[in-house]
Amino acid sequence: MHTAYDKASKPKHFHSNIKLPLEIKSKIKERNRTRKLWQRTRDPTLKTDFQNLNCEIKDLISNHKNIAWENFTDSLNDNTKNSGGKVKSMRKSLQNIPPLETDANRHSGFPCRKGRGNRRLLEAPI
Repeated sequence: MHTAYDKASKPKHFHSNIKLPLEIKSKIKERNRTRKLWQRTRDPTLKTDFQNLNCEIKDLISNHKNIAWENFTDSLNDNTKNSGGKVKSMRKSLQNIPPLETDANRHSGFPCRKGRGNRRLLEAPI
């Protein structure tokens, strides 16, 4: 039965595209060891250690990503003349589009004016 399953299914590979520093990798190994030990013993102190390591790793990865992003945008600003527009468009937040006006929200106290502009855009002939 296992051979049929192995032949029928593809292996799943979970590879991160992020190159992490050794400090973060060692923290991840420590967290994994702590989690395995907690799973065997169910010691509450190990669980709090595991949770603290989880939060610490999350913060370290977030800071690492932010630093990498800043370095990337700085290199765009320094290297090319036309990169200013690219950086500006990447940093620009997306515009919030209000919901469309429908019969359901017309009588529910929802302001109908919000959807009029979008309705005109969607009803315009192509």
